[in-house]
Amino acid sequence: MKTEEIKKVYNRIDKIVNACEDDFEYMVGNPDGTFDTLLDAHMVLRNILTESGEEVE
Repeated sequence: MKTEEIKKVYNRIDKIVNACEDDFEYMVGNPDGTFDTLLDAHMVLRNILTESGEEVE
């Protein structure tokens, strides 16, 4: 498992979640950053599942 990749994506998601809790306008005003983080998280999780032998669509 790629722990460093997971931590990196987790930290990015955590930053967005915390910013949104404090200021919802942050997410609305930063759609590219939010979407990029979502895509990165998707890729990392897909890689982990694939390496674990799971089928992904």
